[in-house]
Amino acid sequence: MIIREQRNDLLLITQPHHAALAGLFAGHWKVTAFQGFDRLEEVLFTVHHHDQCWEEADKAPLLNPGTKLPYSFDDYPEKRKIGLYREGIDAMEKGHPYSALLCSRHFASFFASSLTGPGRDFHESELLRQKGLVKALGLKEQEQAEADFHFHLLQFCDNLSLFICLNEEGKNQHPWFKKGFSNSEKLGVNTRPLKAGWKDTDTVRITPFPFDESFSLQLEYRAIPSLLPDQATLTRCWEEAPLRTKTIHFR
Repeated sequence: MIIREQRNDLLLITQPHHAALAGLFAGHWKVTAFQGFDRLEEVLFTVHHHDQCWEEADKAPLLNPGTKLPYSFDDYPEKRKIGLYREGIDAMEKGHPYSALLCSRHFASFFASSLTGPGRDFHESELLRQKGLVKALGLKEQEQAEADFHFHLLQFCDNLSLFICLNEEGKNQHPWFKKGFSNSEKLGVNTRPLKAGWKDTDTVRITPFPFDESFSLQLEYRAIPSLLPDQATLTRCWEEAPLRTKTIHFR
């Protein structure tokens, strides 16, 4: 779950919806800037479904007893989170081994500097998985370079989706994106990281613009009160909250 604290409300956005938005970004990527067209459909599938492992967890948000807020993807209990990531990659590997490779790289990157035993173990086990997948897929040197591009595209689309989920409309306050999108300079669009900013409460500008044309999307969320004394209150508020939408334009 993605949580945005806003005035007296909490905006809750599910991880699968966030990933679907990332998939829309990947689908709008400049044709002339895409690498490895033989894998285009697999890449679009990967970006759109990379957070499918959160689907069941996001159907019933859990209350963090320390903060009295719902657990977000960021502070979700580590062992449970690692379990979800591993199950998600396992499921991908059965039918979509190339997607599993990209997702493994994506999720493992979150734990590259982990100071915990479970985090380090997950990172190391995924590095071994990646080596096995590269071998099983028979990726040659050029194809591995294209896989690097696809991985960085997944990262960028994921981060751009997080940008609109975590930043209040019209404001650019979240610290993760102040200096642009990490590793986006590796996508061949610009030598420096791409940057995004709200022009107004409905429009996001990206510089330089990496998409074929301007487009719009619908952000789906639920708003619940920020005062949540217990799990029962969170569950009731979540189940009763209507699904809302916000149209956002990208220019």
